[in-house]
Amino acid sequence: MISLPHALPFVRFGSSSYALCDRQWLSDVMHNATRSTDLPLWIAEDLTRGVEIYLSDHYASSTIESSELFERIAATLKALGLNQVAEHIEEVPPPVRISLTELARQSGSAYELRFFCLLSENIRSAVVSGTPTIEFHGLMNAAKKLTLSNKWSPKCTALKEEIETAVKQELSDAPPQLKWAIIS
Repeated sequence: MISLPHALPFVRFGSSSYALCDRQWLSDVMHNATRSTDLPLWIAEDLTRGVEIYLSDHYASSTIESSELFERIAATLKALGLNQVAEHIEEVPPPVRISLTELARQSGSAYELRFFCLLSENIRSAVVSGTPTIEFHGLMNAAKKLTLSNKWSPKCTALKEEIETAVKQELSDAPPQLKWAIIS
């Protein structure tokens, strides 16, 4: 059993994509479903909290399939008599967060070439999954790691720009509704 720093499991969607099950995403799903009904919106927050409690206190695994999560939510809502909310649940994948630092670590001795291959694979997997948001974290740390630098240098700046360009190129054909951000 893996101990997660956040109490919620990872959500698996697609063949190889995982994302953190995050409270804001759950809240958005519940609010969107509740908006389509005649129920007050405050119910969405109660439902979100209920899903969080179930996943953190009663779900034993560190991952849950996206389809299983939505099936469990819908079944619970129906059991509570909230059929109209269950019918409006959209199975939207959670935001994907790609750690550039982790990709740099995984690159091993192949360094930049392997890093850019891993980056491309991760982006394609996230786009194919249908996620609405991709966040890239650790840009500066990845550049330092790949250049084997302890301090920021001109080589780091050049590689940082290369990584930003690679992300933009990889996402140039992505659906226009996909939101993405690079966070240093």
